[in-house]
Amino acid sequence: MDAASSTRFMPWRRWRYAARRTAASLAQTFIPPGPFSEPAVEAAFLAHYGRRFAPLRRVGIAFGCVMWAGYALWDVQHAPHPGVPFLQAPVWQLLALRGLSLAILIAIGMVSLRPCFHDDRIAHVLLLAGTGTISLTLIGMTLLLGEPAGYIDYFVAIYLVLIFEFAFLHLRAKPVLLQMIILIALVQALQHMHLLGIPFHFLLPDHFLGSTLFFSSFFVIGGGVCIKFERYARRQYQQSQALAAANSALQMKNDLLAREKDEHASKALAMVELKEEQRALAARLNHEKSEFLANAAHDLRQPLFGLALSLESMREALARHDPAEAARLLPLAQLASRRMNVTFNAILDLSRLESGFIKPAIVCFDVRELLAEVVADLQQFADSKRVALRLRMATGHAQPLLAASDRVLLGRAIRNLVSNGIKYGRADAAPAPAVILGAVRLQGRIRIDVTDNGIGIPCAEWERVFKPFVQLHNASRDPANGLGLGLSIVNAMMSILEGHRLEFKSCVGKGTRFSIDTPRATQLAPAGGQEPPGNGSGLALRGRYIVLVESDQLVRAAMEALFVQWDIVADCVATPDALHGLLDDLERIPDLVICQSRFPDGRTAHDVRSALRHYLQQVGGAHAIPMLALCGEPELPPAGAGCAAVLPRPVDPLRLKETIAALVAAGGHRQAAVSFLE
Repeated sequence: MDAASSTRFMPWRRWRYAARRTAASLAQTFIPPGPFSEPAVEAAFLAHYGRRFAPLRRVGIAFGCVMWAGYALWDVQHAPHPGVPFLQAPVWQLLALRGLSLAILIAIGMVSLRPCFHDDRIAHVLLLAGTGTISLTLIGMTLLLGEPAGYIDYFVAIYLVLIFEFAFLHLRAKPVLLQMIILIALVQALQHMHLLGIPFHFLLPDHFLGSTLFFSSFFVIGGGVCIKFERYARRQYQQSQALAAANSALQMKNDLLAREKDEHASKALAMVELKEEQRALAARLNHEKSEFLANAAHDLRQPLFGLALSLESMREALARHDPAEAARLLPLAQLASRRMNVTFNAILDLSRLESGFIKPAIVCFDVRELLAEVVADLQQFADSKRVALRLRMATGHAQPLLAASDRVLLGRAIRNLVSNGIKYGRADAAPAPAVILGAVRLQGRIRIDVTDNGIGIPCAEWERVFKPFVQLHNASRDPANGLGLGLSIVNAMMSILEGHRLEFKSCVGKGTRFSIDTPRATQLAPAGGQEPPGNGSGLALRGRYIVLVESDQLVRAAMEALFVQWDIVADCVATPDALHGLLDDLERIPDLVICQSRFPDGRTAHDVRSALRHYLQQVGGAHAIPMLALCGEPELPPAGAGCAAVLPRPVDPLRLKETIAALVAAGGHRQAAVSFLE
């Protein structure tokens, strides 16, 4: 299509668009709106509509009653003329009709004061009944007075009633239009009754034509007003509901934000409180750590001071050529060294347990055998303290008491409890100081009891006794009465053994009972397990050849001197590199290699093991050379990770000798699992 054709059709399009707009506007004006699609929404709208206009409708009813009563003055003008009988005048009939309709309006007004008037359907029935009553009354007055006075004085007043109805009562469109149709039909029926053969004329032809035009105009204009108003009311209700829903959603969001704000504030407050608690906990732990270090330093300083004095006294005695005095002082130096070693090892054990470096090795074993070993180990100590040490087991059970636990850790805990019971036995106990060790089979667990009739623990001190270096009956801190670390070590062991529980009951002057609950097992551990190496102290070490790799000159010289006393042939080097040079010149394969676990230059025992493998490949050794590592780190490497055994530094000389004897006797054909907690 060319431009001219397009220009020619543009007015037609504008006209079509205008026609559509006009048709839509007419439809909006003269077609009553339908109800909402949802019955619940329509019911809510009608309730809202009735409540909204109830006050205004009450005012309209009252105003209508007053006007209807006031127009009675219009009836009085139809009073009888002089000489005409009163009963023949229409005034009394007009007043009677007005009074009857006024009574109906007053009744409607009384009902409108009730809560049911808020229901829009009831309100419509009452209001349409009122306007219909007035309209019928006016038609009756028109018939009573006759033409032309009836039409002029009363019929045209129906137009005022319709205006009042449209303007003041806020009625919905459909009921109003229905009432208008009924009124027009009634007037038409009265006017055309003569067609049915009834000799009756309602209005004059001119008056009837005018009424028809007026009623049609009111039907169109008044109906359009009601339709427009109802559409506006429905649209306003929808908008108000949408706004209310938006406000409700916004309020919910505000409430949610307020709750989140409160939660954030609570979390922030909780974080502040947690931070303060952590700060207080850190301060308390720091104080406990400082107190622990102070007590540890005190307990280490005393034997160190005694050792220094003893060695200095021995040096002066030897300088005076008095070997007898030096020999007398030697046990004092050995005692100080042993006490310092015991204290240091106990502190190191507690530190490793609390630091989490020790991982329990859970196995199945017979508790009876473990308790028998504890009694055998501590029997001599109990005899020296004149304390009866007894083992009591439940009779009538041939089956072993199988426990699932770390045998070494549990045995150490039981030994500590039994040792405490022996140390703190009452000399005046009747019949005699005693410590009873026993075990009871329970449902799913085994309870091990250590009971004594000693001095007991006061209730106020029950929590304090588990702290390090706490000794209730050793105010002078005499090392001969212990270090105060036994219960601390037991408590630390129980904390890392899953499923274990430590309980105790105590009464001052009567004794204490400690109970350890351990899980039960169903089968024994395989051979080997955690069993310590056999006691090799009785084995001859004479002539054995050992290579020592130790970076500390003092330790290296001391161990070399000790090897000489044990008749051991030893070569000592400081580093793994020096070991390479030594191995190249060896004429004899070493029976054992002892080294430290970590060297200052970053090398480890694995470098020593690599050097030994290289050496054995060159000489064609039939088996590996056993290696013993001395570890000073908090976490000991497991035995078998390149080493036949691992011992902590410092190590007791007697235990070192026993371990060397066991490894040399094994000849490298087995690996010994030596635990530092034995």
